[in-house]
Amino acid sequence: MPLRPGDVFAGVTVLRVLGEGASGAVYLTAHPRTLRQDALRVLPAAASADPDFRARFHRRADLAATLWHPHVVGVHAHGEFQGLQWASTDYVDGTDAAALVRDRYDTGMPADQVLDVVTAIADALDHAHARHLAHGDVTAASILLTNEPRRRACLTDFAVPRAHDDPRADQYGLAATARHLLSGVPPGPEVRPLGETRQDLAAFDPALLRALSVDPRQRFDACLDFAAALRDAASAATQAQPIADPAAWAPTEHLANPKTGSGLPEVFVAAWSAEEPDPLAEFGPEVDPEFAPTMAAGQLTPEPEPEPPYEPPYEAPAASHGRIWAYAGVAALLALVLVLVVVVVRGGGADSGTGAATSTSAVAAPSPSVDAPTTGVGGRPRPAEIRGVDPTGEDCEGGFQITGQAGWASQGVRGSPAATCAFVGNVLKAYWDAADPSRDGRSVVVAGAIPCGEGAACVGEKFLVTCAAEGSDPWITCRGGRDAVVILY
Repeated sequence: MPLRPGDVFAGVTVLRVLGEGASGAVYLTAHPRTLRQDALRVLPAAASADPDFRARFHRRADLAATLWHPHVVGVHAHGEFQGLQWASTDYVDGTDAAALVRDRYDTGMPADQVLDVVTAIADALDHAHARHLAHGDVTAASILLTNEPRRRACLTDFAVPRAHDDPRADQYGLAATARHLLSGVPPGPEVRPLGETRQDLAAFDPALLRALSVDPRQRFDACLDFAAALRDAASAATQAQPIADPAAWAPTEHLANPKTGSGLPEVFVAAWSAEEPDPLAEFGPEVDPEFAPTMAAGQLTPEPEPEPPYEPPYEAPAASHGRIWAYAGVAALLALVLVLVVVVVRGGGADSGTGAATSTSAVAAPSPSVDAPTTGVGGRPRPAEIRGVDPTGEDCEGGFQITGQAGWASQGVRGSPAATCAFVGNVLKAYWDAADPSRDGRSVVVAGAIPCGEGAACVGEKFLVTCAAEGSDPWITCRGGRDAVVILY
């Protein structure tokens, strides 16, 4: 019979139901003297009536109570009350990973968050394995995530007896869970490479397939080794390369695979240089009207000018040749005299103080400013950008760029001091993930370098950013977050 709020069970007061499943019901309880709130798991009556199950439960609960780890839901006490077996554990204010993926990340969680979860749970499992305790049922549902801005992952249900009591089975379960969190697809009976359906996740396949090997001897020696292999795969895929041609005002790095659709880590490679083909060189005189305003005039092939009709060269009469030579000689003599006068005048000015210096500076052509380039890569009009380090101390001069795209939003730069380098890259990717560029307004939801707070339009824990072409500007201005402006062009 399920417990109701206000019921007293094994000396604690039931506050509310947290969840129910095949392994029993879980309640939020309060101790009458300590006032501490715990999670109380009450096993089903059928399991409690089995002597062998009861013995295994208490033995595992004793071992689980010895685990002291930041990513393990600790067991405080266990016993029997009114014929039912129970265990009191830490209360984690949050949700389980399976529910989070189902409700918020149907195409998979961001890879950096998945790697944090997998590393935390791997460390917890290795801690338990060193104390001769295996979990036996590692799934997304057994991983609890706190509601804090930076979620903390905890593995629960160590006290529940399982059919599998092998540490190598825990690594398989962790790998299947990682695959679930990355792709949003729950584990199935058949294990296939993620790259077959999600090319953006293909880099994780070698580590996943090894940990999911049918032969346990082919798996990693420890769960943390598996987690490290996943991180190595992500690091190799996101390794930034140096700029090949800094003088070309190329961006420092760019997204090579922007349309992942899942918030996975962007793949950065070196920006194109003079040795690589210009991605806009293929455009001829016919350009889509939607992109034409954003392209520099030099990108459009000019119409050929008609050649003038042929006319034979004019030949002066022979009688006038002598006069022509005479005029030429007089002109040459006058030019020589003029040059001598200029030299004398300038020489005297140098001796007389500042007069010559003033004259020279007045006629010198101004040098072009290197701080305000007018075009970006491929000759596109370049908006003014905020230079120097961002609020986090990172310098992303030149912004970010998506290859294979032409026109608006193939590059992005900081448009205000509040915009961070990470925010620019996130806005650029989110804008392209949403749809092709357009002058119409568009709102995207992106992560910022700082948590959402008062004075910022947010969706969940991310900033709401509105992007649109403002007036006749040949670029797109995105505004949102805490006074952050990002320019896409």
